[in-house]
Amino acid sequence: MQSIRTINPLLRAVAVISAVAVLAAGVTFAFLTSTATLTGNTLSSATAGLLVDGSDGDTVATSSEPGFAFNNLLPGAAYGSGQTLRLENNGTAQLDVTVSAGAGLATGTIDRNEVFVKFTNQTTPGFAEYTLAQLESAGRNMPNISTGVPGFLDFPLTTAFTMQVRLGASAVTGSSASIGSFPLVFTGTSF
Repeated sequence: MQSIRTINPLLRAVAVISAVAVLAAGVTFAFLTSTATLTGNTLSSATAGLLVDGSDGDTVATSSEPGFAFNNLLPGAAYGSGQTLRLENNGTAQLDVTVSAGAGLATGTIDRNEVFVKFTNQTTPGFAEYTLAQLESAGRNMPNISTGVPGFLDFPLTTAFTMQVRLGASAVTGSSASIGSFPLVFTGTSF
């Protein structure tokens, strides 16, 4: 190995000056550095809290309520009087609300393509109408409670809907027909 004395004096000077420059830059950088800390950060999601108030008459919305009985419907007649249900968004997120006929749809002798279910928003003009067959096959949008466009339920908000049922002219064959108990499932999905 070569001694430092035997290295060209010019190279030694360049090496010393370079080392001093590197140290000076490091020291200068260290003096220009500063930090600050943001402590105590937390995260939580919004909540979805869709509730329904149906026919039990207590005006307290829950996750499950008794439904309505629509009796003495005449095939081919217009919608008769309706029943009032309320949907309540008890969470902290806006919800896209859909409705479907849930599992456990009772058998019956009425053509499900000829059973019409209408939901009319009592707060904002707007309604949605579906056949029972459509409600069985997939969820459908409810009317928007703030603009009348299907789909959205703001928070915290309760909106009343009138639910009506009618039978199409060819819904019944024979002297009478019925469909037993069936659930309507309202699903609120945050967006």
